[in-house]
Amino acid sequence: MSRKKTTKSIKAENIFIKYRKKRELEVRNNLSALKSPSTDGMPKPPTMQNNSDEKIISEMSAQQFCILVRSTVESIDNNLYKFILRSRFLNGCRCHDIAMHLKMSDSAYYDKQIESLEKFYNLCPLIEHVETQNN
Repeated sequence: MSRKKTTKSIKAENIFIKYRKKRELEVRNNLSALKSPSTDGMPKPPTMQNNSDEKIISEMSAQQFCILVRSTVESIDNNLYKFILRSRFLNGCRCHDIAMHLKMSDSAYYDKQIESLEKFYNLCPLIEHVETQNN
């Protein structure tokens, strides 16, 4: 019989959902940083809003968020949990494929995934921030 998702595992999964969105932003921002600036050399009047500063702040927060999630996963002392979290949530592999790789039944894998998420929940400093941000 499979374990049911717990509140902790659901909240941890929500962090990984946010991670995917922020990871896309992190990659996009890294790619746009490689482009040469497009200026025509002509002076421009100052704008009321500094969009480039806001963009840098949001990029930094996306990058910091992703680094924190990855480092939390890497800090887990159980290699199986670490492998499951990396494969499923950081790399986006399918549950069945991971279970096959680990030579586990889907049900046994699912139980280990919940345990992995709970371990992540207990270690991740973002949990508190995301919980208060959602309320």
